[in-house]
Amino acid sequence: MTQIFISTFNCGKKPPIGGEFPKHISEKLPNDISSLYVFGFQEISSILESTNDNEINKKLIWISNNLLNCLEKKFKMKSFELISINHFGSIGIIIISPFKSKISNIILSFGYPVGHFLTNLKGGIGVRIKFESVEFTFVCMHLNAGEKIENLIRRNNDIYNILSKLKFDDGWCVLKPESHIFLFGDLNYRLTGTFGMFKSIVISNEGNNIEEIFEDLKNDELLIMMKNGTILEDFEEAKINFKPSYKYIIGSGEYNKKRIPSYCDRILYLGYSEFSKLPKYEIIKYDSIPECQISDHIPVYLIINVHSSPPERNINDLGYLIDRTTELNEFSKNYKLVSTSNYILKLSYFTTYLMGLGLYLTITNKGRMISFGILCIVYILIKWNGIL
Repeated sequence: MTQIFISTFNCGKKPPIGGEFPKHISEKLPNDISSLYVFGFQEISSILESTNDNEINKKLIWISNNLLNCLEKKFKMKSFELISINHFGSIGIIIISPFKSKISNIILSFGYPVGHFLTNLKGGIGVRIKFESVEFTFVCMHLNAGEKIENLIRRNNDIYNILSKLKFDDGWCVLKPESHIFLFGDLNYRLTGTFGMFKSIVISNEGNNIEEIFEDLKNDELLIMMKNGTILEDFEEAKINFKPSYKYIIGSGEYNKKRIPSYCDRILYLGYSEFSKLPKYEIIKYDSIPECQISDHIPVYLIINVHSSPPERNINDLGYLIDRTTELNEFSKNYKLVSTSNYILKLSYFTTYLMGLGLYLTITNKGRMISFGILCIVYILIKWNGIL
């Protein structure tokens, strides 16, 4: 049995490098030491900084050091070590463990963009590791925002693209046989009820004592589509017993009335077949951290016990998604690892560089001076040419 602590936090373009975020995380940590601590972040910097890999890496190192100190102080032991950092734009994953000697085969993904013009403002990043003999795949995502029907359709496409084009160094995409798979991040799904696009479902209120939350969940886009098998048909989520994680007025517990309060921040895991005889996951806690008010999102975390046997194969030897009877289903081609991901990633670096250059030349003092100088030179050349 492996206990894992996973959290996801959209930082609102301000890196949580102070003591407030680790303090609130520490208060939610289980008393028993977990084998893996996985932290996912979105928007850990300004848009300009997100175009600079070195800046993002520095911020993640600062955050990881704060988290290491937090864990050492909480459990009064010095054996916690940073296992991996991976990032794409301002989306990042930090993995920490007190049992480094039990970890092997750390495999990083290359990242995949789903932002406008293939920039890295939105996308996914992943880390795949083995703890003892059990493999885990962790993928942090930031999908496109918005409360319109076209935004919902784009989010669905974002998921298909990330699952099939987020390439790891082992040649597999996200869905790999014999691996426990966790997806988390700011998935940006809203409480619109899916605009009637997808068949409505009945959501059980059993064990849920908060009627307001129950009413919200009946309109949750992600839950409706997962229950219907429209997207992420083999993935599951623990029961939600917390209020929507977005959009808050920063520094308060009040929602911003310009947006529909929604469960944007989620943690999902590949489930077991209905007919599986393997032991299922044991959910210890799935909750939010409303005390952390440094962003317009609040963090969400999951504490889960994982057995050694991963869910049954959902990918065949050719890389195609299969249902649990080994038949190809209607989404098979979407989930197969595609070679075009390498070209798209190269194009993303170029468009992201252009975006960063444009921002630097327009919003920074030094950049404005350079822009002004270039305009002056162009003006003089034009005038000079006219005289000649």
